[in-house]
Order: sequence, then C-alpha cells, then structure tokens
Amino acid sequence: MLRLILVIVFIPALCFGAAPSDVLVKAQRAYQRGKYETTIKLVEPLLYPQLRLSRRKEVLQAHKLLGISHVFVKNNRAAEKEFLTILSMEPNYRFDSFVDPVVAVELFDAVKKRNAEILKRIVEREKWIRTINGVLAGEQSIQE
Repeated sequence: MLRLILVIVFIPALCFGAAPSDVLVKAQRAYQRGKYETTIKLVEPLLYPQLRLSRRKEVLQAHKLLGISHVFVKNNRAAEKEFLTILSMEPNYRFDSFVDPVVAVELFDAVKKRNAEILKRIVEREKWIRTINGVLAGEQSIQE
C-alpha cells in the first residue's frame, strides 16, 4: 500500500516540468528494472489523452514499453491495444525474439495474426498514398 502511495505521489513530481523524452528515458529505466507499474505510470501520460512525444521512434518505443509492461501486470487487453497501435503505425513491425520477452512476442504475434487483413489494407493504403504523392510531385505518372 505504501508503495502505491509513493508511486502516486512521486510519479507526477518526476514528470512535472520534465521533457517528454526525458520521461521516456526514466520509463525505460523503470522497465529495465522490472518496475512495470511505474513504467505504465510514466508512459501513459506521454501518450494519453494527448500525444506529448514528437518523434515517431519515441512514440513507437512508448507504445512498446507500455504494451510489454501491461503484459507483465497481467492486463493483456491493454497490451493488445498498445500492440495494435504499433501495428497501425508500422504494419510490418516486429519484436526481437532475442531481446524482447517471449510472452510479449507471442502476444504481439497473435495480435498481428488476428488483424492480418486490416494490416494488409493499411500497407496497401500507404503504398497508394506514396504513389499519389509521387504523381503530385511529378515523379511518376499514374500509369506506372
């Protein structure tokens, strides 16, 4: 109970005034130490209700940290939401089975498999958008 009170009191203090990138680094350290609840408390405000990170790589990393941390606190529904968010941003994203926890890799792969059709449409849409942007920029004709 005291641990929960300390987390609730001190996490906002850590985040207040800190740059979002710095908070993400603190979250990564907490994750590496196995402090998954702390990781969740640090990362969630970076993503919800408003995105506070400006670099795509950091956003993906934040969703990954949050998803894996949810796996370890036995909240697979929340983990799946984060993994699906990653896949909606990067449909071909893969976890590294040598680095990432096996249980998280398996859940991520299951989410990817269950949503394969949707992800295929996202890839096709992105390809179409790149083609249209190329046409608008005069790089290629629509016939190609």
